[in-house]
Amino acid sequence: MLFEKTNPFIRFVGKWSYDRTKKQIKTYDCRLLYFQSGSGYIVVNNTEYKIEPRLFVVFQPGTLYSLIPDPVFDAIVIDFDYTDDFSNESALIIPVASDCFNETKSHGIIEFEDFPALNSHMAIPQVFHIRSTLNELCEEFNRKQTFYMQKSSLLLKNVIYEALRQKQSASGNITVAQNLIDFISENYMENLTNSYIADNMHYSAGYLNRLILAHTGMSMHQYIINLRIDAAIKMLAMGNMTIAEIASKTGFYSTSHFSNAFKSATGIRPSAYVKGI
Repeated sequence: MLFEKTNPFIRFVGKWSYDRTKKQIKTYDCRLLYFQSGSGYIVVNNTEYKIEPRLFVVFQPGTLYSLIPDPVFDAIVIDFDYTDDFSNESALIIPVASDCFNETKSHGIIEFEDFPALNSHMAIPQVFHIRSTLNELCEEFNRKQTFYMQKSSLLLKNVIYEALRQKQSASGNITVAQNLIDFISENYMENLTNSYIADNMHYSAGYLNRLILAHTGMSMHQYIINLRIDAAIKMLAMGNMTIAEIASKTGFYSTSHFSNAFKSATGIRPSAYVKGI
């Protein structure tokens, strides 16, 4: 099935506070949780996720999960089906302990061709831009005005689309970050500048700098310097090259540039480092 063809049928929308551990639960329909405050853990299919504000979790019927507040957390909870095949069951279907779960009553798993991440469970931290839509959904569903089911269904679909968009964006950022690190690792001995790297990777220098800072805690320039110093230390330990040769092979434009960067990183000059080996 394609997600765009879904017509979510919602049974329950509410804001809950959890202060007691709920272990080994299964639901008969789909469940979405968006954590607004507090802390703790949610374990879904034996995978543990740290609860923090803006954690988004959605899973299909029959999924095993448990909630462990520490000491309490607040979440928006939505119970629904991706289709209206079970619309005759409109009341909230209470989740049950795993050992009491009746498989024949489960609404079944929908297999998505376009977004396979939805076929089991999906947990995404720091999902922004959906809180206002979720609040609107809560209000719309619980006021129960004309066409509230149709409008609530569209709002829920938009929420899931936004979460999927952020998941794909985060995945893309990780790929770009790894490609950036690989590029620097393969070319650190060259005269690398932020603009040179940006031109070769076809991204803006500002974007790449923010990306590597988020993934390594260092700016692009600092990451390159650290990589060069690490390589220089290995070469110095080998003892078969001069300091000038090492400076050239690790991308420093002069011996003095290398010496100053080395002292800044290690506290001593390369010559002193060699004497101490």
